Amino acid sequence: MNGLDSPSRSGLYKDVWFWLMLGLGPLTSWALFQLMGGTKVSGLPLEQWKNLMWLVLLFPVIEEWLFRGLLQRQLLKTRFGCPTVFGLSGANGITSIVFATAHLLSQPSEWVALVIVPSLIFGWFRDRYESILPSVILHSSYNLGYFFIFGLLV
Repeated sequence: MNGLDSPSRSGLYKDVWFWLMLGLGPLTSWALFQLMGGTKVSGLPLEQWKNLMWLVLLFPVIEEWLFRGLLQRQLLKTRFGCPTVFGLSGANGITSIVFATAHLLSQPSEWVALVIVPSLIFGWFRDRYESILPSVILHSSYNLGYFFIFGLLV
């Protein structure tokens, strides 16, 4: 497999695109942090480590199950969910808009726009593997990079 073919679920860990996207989230968080002139956050208190675990483990599972496991899967069954543009399904696009909009509850509006791209990536892998497992792994990685680099905002 060259990384571009439609892989089986068991081929996830051999998928070049998966590994590239896995590193992209934390790398992007680091780059944004540097562009914003951020300073290194010193050690996290125990309570913040607990919060980080929620944000990195539990929330990605819940969000991916809800948005890509339920919503995107249902949208793929509709006539406007299947057409693709640049390899992205209509279901993925709609789900990503809903996903980003849901983040308005906890993020400033200018940051919500940055949620669209990772959401499209998560959705692409959901469609590619017909599973939310790749999306959960990627989402967890992206959250880990974001919250570890920027610090906990909770």
